[in-house]
Amino acid sequence: FVTIFDGIIISMPLVSVIIPNYNHAKFLNQRIDSVLNQTFQDFELIILDDKSPDHSLEIIEQYKNHPKVSHIVVNEINGGSTFIQWNRGVALAKGEWIWLAESDDYCEPNFLETMLAIGQDHPSIGVAFANSHFVDTHGTFIHNPYSDPAVPEDPQFASSFVAKGKEFCGKYILSPIIGNASSAIFKKEVFEKIGGADINLKLCGDWKMWHEMLLHTDLGYSAEKLNYFRHHTNNVRSTKGAKYFLYELVKITFDLYLKIPLNAKEKSQNNEKIFRMWVFWMGKRRSEIPKNIQLKIFLLILQNDFLFLWRIARWPLEKSIKNLIHFK
Repeated sequence: FVTIFDGIIISMPLVSVIIPNYNHAKFLNQRIDSVLNQTFQDFELIILDDKSPDHSLEIIEQYKNHPKVSHIVVNEINGGSTFIQWNRGVALAKGEWIWLAESDDYCEPNFLETMLAIGQDHPSIGVAFANSHFVDTHGTFIHNPYSDPAVPEDPQFASSFVAKGKEFCGKYILSPIIGNASSAIFKKEVFEKIGGADINLKLCGDWKMWHEMLLHTDLGYSAEKLNYFRHHTNNVRSTKGAKYFLYELVKITFDLYLKIPLNAKEKSQNNEKIFRMWVFWMGKRRSEIPKNIQLKIFLLILQNDFLFLWRIARWPLEKSIKNLIHFK
């Protein structure tokens, strides 16, 4: 699209693609090339590096003169947060749409073309995402590592759809909605409306970001698997999950209670799910969570779920009955 400044017509890219990198040198060529080889070409590419200790800068240097690359920003000191990098990249972006193309993922050549077509067909959409393949470090297909193989996949995502943002948030309030930033595009104006990504969150800033944006816009989804989400031991959820996950999830959920019109039954169902998550984490992974964060989680749930103590008192009896049934 174009804008006029002092009588001069300036051509602006429709999409700003942001690649925030940290220590992913071995994936960078594949990532960057999968962006540059898109069938839709009206975009700028912004590459950020958060002081990677590997040879990432040597890879990035190969692209410094590429006409699509508008910015290369290398931090002198590691910022310590993916969400700081996201905000920095969006601040530089000139496009109407933003694509946070994580440095260890890659995509099909028609990713942007397909995502933008959804937005064009449905102007109310400000966030759109595609289905993903899960791959390991070597690009080999794997099962979704964040789901239970024994639990059937949600039929909601078996086919493409358009949904009202606020209603979708209410239905999936305990879900990240979009599990991988690389699979999504969003409008810059919606991102700015929510004040960007929350840099105070260590792990679930993306969960909060998607929910907050969808309070202001609608959602589009393509069931076509156009994104390749890489799972490996160095990603953030693998290294920080136990320490931060439950506290941040609970805090985000209770904050959303004030913004999404849930009825008493829906809140009760969500509170029961939160309680069962708390039982699991305190039972299986307590040692990984600092005691001060354990206390914060307990107090947060206690303040927002008036049945919390009753659920705790009920749990031993429920567990005993289950064990008895299993024994029989």
